[in-house]
Amino acid sequence: MSKVIALKDIMEYKGLKTAEFPAGIILTPSAWDWAGENGLEVIINHSSVAELQDERSELLSKTVKAAVKSTEKGGYLISKENLVKIVTTSLERMGCIIENR
Repeated sequence: MSKVIALKDIMEYKGLKTAEFPAGIILTPSAWDWAGENGLEVIINHSSVAELQDERSELLSKTVKAAVKSTEKGGYLISKENLVKIVTTSLERMGCIIENR
């Protein structure tokens, strides 16, 4: 199981220029945002590009499922536009470049 680095965890690196983590680490979106805002370069050592893609796919899948579950729990349906926004934002936070918006 992957370890998750949350905002409170990444804040321990305040004042450093880089933070290096082993493969399998997942940073929450707020941790990524804080690192960027504070000039902290995050390095995650991946054994392969395929491993990185698998981790991103898994994280994106969990994000979409959580968004859909949350809206359904509230008795609503998620619109296509909102789902696209969630997916796009998630991909951008994972460092992906979104084309053809």
